[in-house]
Amino acid sequence: MGENRLVPGILLILLIVSFMTTAGCDGKQQILGNDRITTIARDNQGNLWFGTWGKGVFRYDGTNWQTFDRKDGLPDNLINTVFCDRLGNLWVGAGGGISRYDGTNWKTFAEKDGLAQNNVKAIFQDGSGNLWFGTFGGLSRYDGTHWQTFTEKDGLASRDVMAITQDEEGNMWFGTVGGVTRYDGKNWQVFTDWSGLPRNELEVNAVLCDIWGNLWIGTWWGITLYDGTAWTTISNGSSASDRIHVIFQDSKGNLWFGTEGGVKRYDGTTWRLFTKKDGLRDNDVRGIVEDAEGHIWVGTDPGASWYDGSNQAGVPRL
Repeated sequence: MGENRLVPGILLILLIVSFMTTAGCDGKQQILGNDRITTIARDNQGNLWFGTWGKGVFRYDGTNWQTFDRKDGLPDNLINTVFCDRLGNLWVGAGGGISRYDGTNWKTFAEKDGLAQNNVKAIFQDGSGNLWFGTFGGLSRYDGTHWQTFTEKDGLASRDVMAITQDEEGNMWFGTVGGVTRYDGKNWQVFTDWSGLPRNELEVNAVLCDIWGNLWIGTWWGITLYDGTAWTTISNGSSASDRIHVIFQDSKGNLWFGTEGGVKRYDGTTWRLFTKKDGLRDNDVRGIVEDAEGHIWVGTDPGASWYDGSNQAGVPRL
């Protein structure tokens, strides 16, 4: 492992207020100051991991921050996605492949190992424990030993895979730049604008199966809901807040949608949009996660904010 760049807990106040602080006491390095946050994940120990565009990943344990980059074993410092599997391993998808972190060591996988392509945009673990990796050159499935690649020849809508989820019946869903594909383990089915999506010529950035079994699709052209029978368009791309990057469901069942115009929350009845006017660091939202205390963390370009359920987005709780 490379050098430890830990932020003392006494500096947490500076972090929460401005998302700018130092690594150590020399004031030379900023943590989440003006860094572009591309993704956020929570591991099995409750640590939060922030992927950045150019500085690798930051881990926050509630007190201290630690930075990991290419010097520590990452394939690239341009991070697309971060995912924690059920065994506690952290997977980081970047422009140069994927890296697995077991808490001690990093191991990188690339095309030479069986990955479809090195630009990894999405990571997901299915109910059987297989890991799926969406890339700009196809879809990879890894069972811990063997790799298998899928492309349009197999039934994908496009080989550019941006998002992955699994429904309660075990079907895999893949968001691509050409629509959505469902895979039941044997057969592939493609859904496009002919099926009910708002438009399919621009990428599907996010897919999520909620706790009630509904499938949510986020695209450049809005939000679409699929209940297993019919597709319903929730928004149609009329504003920046309809351009979806990420979808997340919290422990209370609320759905959060990261957009280019802020973060939307849907409680099953009403919608609320949080923007910079509410305290959000920036309106371009790329990552959402819930911490162990139930706070919602939102990664933006630049920096990050968090929400405690009563204070406005990004307002500190100290």
